[in-house]
Amino acid sequence: MSFNAPKIIENIKEIKIIYELNDKRDEKLNVALKKIENNMTIDTATEELMEKWEAILKINKSDTDTLDERRFRVKSRIFQKLPYTIRGLRHKLDSLCGEDGYILEIDHDTENITCYVQLFQKVKLKEVKSMLDAIIPLNMTIQVKLKYNTWGDMKSTTWKKINKYKWCEVKEVVIDAKN
Repeated sequence: MSFNAPKIIENIKEIKIIYELNDKRDEKLNVALKKIENNMTIDTATEELMEKWEAILKINKSDTDTLDERRFRVKSRIFQKLPYTIRGLRHKLDSLCGEDGYILEIDHDTENITCYVQLFQKVKLKEVKSMLDAIIPLNMTIQVKLKYNTWGDMKSTTWKKINKYKWCEVKEVVIDAKN
């Protein structure tokens, strides 16, 4: 019981029951408020809200999809709204992949856009391509590629750390320079 009442009132059976009921209601209210708070943004939305968004956006979820992957897919479909600017495109990619999760190259002369998705964001490659296909003007070509490891990227990595991997894995595995 969480109430501050005089000792004489605390011992009354009916008062104890009333306070216990109020405590249970408070707990239910707090759970409901937390759920509402979580559902205010896609990043923290509950499974129930994701199911609603997936139905609205006609997204078929896979049995192996995590809640975060489902949130990402919904978010990428919401971001497919036009019109857009380069700054808006970067903002959408920042939100989907993180500021360090991609490299965007735009060549205005050849009307070509290349987006390199970092290895640690590999699972998002397909959705990034889908989003770009939907929002980039048809006169521009789009390439979405995975940003594999290169020797230049691993300047701070020692041979001892790289030696754990097979040569073919060095290119395709996220190598943590700290370990």
